Amino acid sequence: MKRQAKTYPLASVATLLAALAAFSMAHARAVIGVALALGLVCSIYAVTHFEISTDLDALLDPQLPWRANAQEIERSFPAQRDDIVVVIDGATPERAEAAASALTVMLRRNTVQFAAVERVNGGRYFDQYGMLYQSREQVRQNMAAMIAAQPMLAAAAQDPSLRGLLSSLTLSASASELNPDAQIRIARAANEIAAVIEARRRSQPAFLSWRELLSGQSERPDEWRQFISIIPKLDYTSSAPAARASQAVRQCIYALGLDRDHGVAVRISGSAPIADEELATLTESSGPVALLMITCMIGVLYWATGSARAVTAALFTIATGAAITSAFGLLIFGRFNLVSIAFLPLFFGLGIDFCVQLLARYSAQETGDEASMTKAVRHAGAGLALAAGAIAAAFFSFLPTAYRGVAELGVVAGFGMMIAFLLCMTLLPALLKLWSAHLKRENGFAWFAPAERTLIKRRRAVLLTTVAVAFACLWVLPGISFDFDPMHLRDPQSEAVSVYYEMTRSLDTTPNIINLTAPTLASAQVLAARLQRTPHVGQVLTLASLIPDDQDAKLALIGDARTLLDFSLNPFDVAPPPDDAMLKTALHAAVTSLRTLGSSAMARAGFSRLAGELETLARNSPAARTETANALMQDLPLALSQLRAALQAQPITLATLPPDLRRAWLAPSGLARVQIAPAAPVLTPAQNQAFVASVRRVAPGATGDAVTIVESGATIVSAFAAAGTISALAIALLLGVALRGWRWVTAALAPVLFAGFATFALCSLSGLAINLENMIALPLLLGIGVAFNIYLVTAWRAGERRLIASSLGRGVFFSTATTGLSFASLLLSAHPGTASMGALLLIALISIALSSFIVTPALLAFLTPASEERV
Repeated sequence: MKRQAKTYPLASVATLLAALAAFSMAHARAVIGVALALGLVCSIYAVTHFEISTDLDALLDPQLPWRANAQEIERSFPAQRDDIVVVIDGATPERAEAAASALTVMLRRNTVQFAAVERVNGGRYFDQYGMLYQSREQVRQNMAAMIAAQPMLAAAAQDPSLRGLLSSLTLSASASELNPDAQIRIARAANEIAAVIEARRRSQPAFLSWRELLSGQSERPDEWRQFISIIPKLDYTSSAPAARASQAVRQCIYALGLDRDHGVAVRISGSAPIADEELATLTESSGPVALLMITCMIGVLYWATGSARAVTAALFTIATGAAITSAFGLLIFGRFNLVSIAFLPLFFGLGIDFCVQLLARYSAQETGDEASMTKAVRHAGAGLALAAGAIAAAFFSFLPTAYRGVAELGVVAGFGMMIAFLLCMTLLPALLKLWSAHLKRENGFAWFAPAERTLIKRRRAVLLTTVAVAFACLWVLPGISFDFDPMHLRDPQSEAVSVYYEMTRSLDTTPNIINLTAPTLASAQVLAARLQRTPHVGQVLTLASLIPDDQDAKLALIGDARTLLDFSLNPFDVAPPPDDAMLKTALHAAVTSLRTLGSSAMARAGFSRLAGELETLARNSPAARTETANALMQDLPLALSQLRAALQAQPITLATLPPDLRRAWLAPSGLARVQIAPAAPVLTPAQNQAFVASVRRVAPGATGDAVTIVESGATIVSAFAAAGTISALAIALLLGVALRGWRWVTAALAPVLFAGFATFALCSLSGLAINLENMIALPLLLGIGVAFNIYLVTAWRAGERRLIASSLGRGVFFSTATTGLSFASLLLSAHPGTASMGALLLIALISIALSSFIVTPALLAFLTPASEERV
């Protein structure tokens, strides 16, 4: 044994750490005082300087080519920045339009929260010029429908009341007795009016669509859906950068009474609210998850030690380290980001492992005095030092990658591992000494000794079985799923995300678009022509696309309709609204007339239904008649206004386009924007990748939401691949230097590789996808796996032959239990990404533990020469 200690490379490290622990216990009050003061100062600094940047774009290197392209687009075209999209659905087209118009006016008054507010598909411009963007045949049909509805239009314009509506309806119905098609159309209108009256009689919200009434054509609700695009002023120092802006939008919605009782449903989506909702989900679930994690940690620590004082000492040690690490992170970077803040759970999860290992060794000693602690440090210190170095190397490996969020996490967490180790070697022994913490004496799991002896004796069979299982894992690995769509990490039930998915299902509203720029509008048109012939590409737009084709023919059709309808829509005299007595008279007259109309069964049924409802309404209260009349007639002024505007269409040129619309496509510098939409709805990552790849073959500088999803995923995956390679090489080099032998390096790393195969195989079999969030767990798993095996290898290398059945194995078990329960608590998170991380961590930890308990002893025995089997 003496010869072994002289040649063992880490023996000097163990001796040094034992001396450090002895010094700390000899000066326990001073060590605790220094640690307490340092922890207090760091806590004050962390609290007073704490800042977290919630800017998701800042997580990736802005020098990446695709990020630079995106920033150029945002600088030249501010409307392409993070936005809030207000989606307005109305019971009728007029309800949606009125709500969008009123809301836009109110939102534009708030220049504190909003940088810009624009109607996307409505407003005065579209009312007047919208028909020019339709086909010539569509314009012809619309004008013919307006002309056919001239009698009803004239009566409604001259008397915009329920009296005028009923008069025009009965006159039109009487005049259509010899025209079956026209009568059926009027009977349908009677049915629609009757349905509104019946619903109102039952106290149900219902509204009359004048557009459908006059055109005689039914439309889908999504055809009249309205959108408002808002560029909010974001506050990235807040946990929800767009929260104030979103709240301001909701306040306007509430103030205007835009709800289902008024025939409107308003929802909010867009990139800014989606990010906020994700952060809110994380925040809401982080408290309960953290509480459960700490509770589990305390419970397992007490189970392992049987001493409340020892548990308190361990938690105080970790809390002090967390304060120091927090202050370090803020001092270096000035703030945390949404990824680097994850150092806290990582620090607690890994830092507590060092404490558990030392306490397990300490509890195995015959007496609980200073000498026992010194002996425990001498036994465990070298392995803990090497494990801390390996874990820190795994974290530091992210530093050279373009994933800045994880790079900063690596720096902070890597530093934290060194702090946690030093405090475990100094502060923890000092606290145990000062508080006279007595642990229950445990010397491992004696019941496992026969099984461990069997593993070592049958090592060849164990290793052959391990190899067979590894090949089986490799066989199922192709079935593993990789999902790098960030939207899949968000709660699909949240409003912003559910609206997003709804929008993706329609080509008219899909957010999966691509943008690019051209030096001039002419070059943009040439590029658009090339892209239009590209596979997977649907509509390609430039500023020139806003100039409708075939304008002369369309304007001629509109002009003809204007000549015929001008007097009808703009009467010289408008009748005053009727009083209740006049309205009752009109109701009775309409009932009498409708009872005699209808040359077909279908027409008679429609007229009869309306007559019945009008008769009931005439017997009802004046208040009921007023309320019903308002429901039927309130949108008539808007419908008439839109028809008058449509008939005033003029030729559209680049010069006559509204300035805000022109600015969205042409920058002051002359830079022109090209927008590309997919040929079919993009519903899967594979479809998005195909769409992006097709466009970028023609325009490599393309950007936009579709490109961001593809490129951010590729950047993050490459960062993890690079970090994994770097960390594996760094850990192998560290182990090679410390252990001085390929056998020991192999024994430390091979079981981790097997655990990795098992983890990915279990993910494949369970259907758990590797995503952009749970990938963060991979370097952590490498660190934990290497740490466990380092403890075992260094103990074996130092001459111990009882590993799993000893206090060392007991420490590994309780480390697994503590960390495993912490990871399992993540499964309760309401955030899908966090829950998936918990699932992956738990699967991997179980794989690592089983590999360490079964494979490592057999491999160590297999690699040990016969001359060294007994020391």
